[in-house]
Amino acid sequence: MQWLPGEPPMSADNLDSMKVDNVTTSLLPDLRALGIQPASPATVAPEYLRPAYDFARLDALRMRRR
Repeated sequence: MQWLPGEPPMSADNLDSMKVDNVTTSLLPDLRALGIQPASPATVAPEYLRPAYDFARLDALRMRRR
């Protein structure tokens, strides 16, 4: 696939990385050990997707730049 014209959809490095599991096990600390509370996308997405969120954030950035 890396020889296809344009941006390759998958490289040899991508294939190599797929040979290794990318999920946690009980052998390593999880998110909670790092002080991160996992949450589902359905829980946090409404906060980021509400229209007023972006405008308020952008307005604050604009005010700082003036």
